[in-house]
Amino acid sequence: MYKRQVDAFIVKLKGSDGSHIWSTLVGGLIAEYAQSVAVVPSTGDVVVVGRAYSASYSLGGATFTGKGGMDAFVAKYKGSDGSHLWSKGFGCLLYPSDAADERTRVDLGGRRIIKKNSGVGVR
Repeated sequence: MYKRQVDAFIVKLKGSDGSHIWSTLVGGLIAEYAQSVAVVPSTGDVVVVGRAYSASYSLGGATFTGKGGMDAFVAKYKGSDGSHLWSKGFGCLLYPSDAADERTRVDLGGRRIIKKNSGVGVR
């Protein structure tokens, strides 16, 4: 029986006919959300930024231990086959509202993850 509440998944479809190329799951036992997704133009790699509520969650590589409340994460996947390239988790113990939310964006040109009105981010 499926016991997770909410998980994020990333799917790459063929542009010409919508056929499935690859997909991957981001999840733990409670809830994980993908808030922003971007494609690196030069490689086709996919960068995902999101938030996690689970005490333990996987982004396709290492398993992360949550810091309590809501954590932010960023992960990169190979565009050709969806294999996990790297990922980072950022705990937000004191201010869970500072984790990634709907205002978080991936800026590939500036190579940064930006969250408006927050001190949390990768620059």
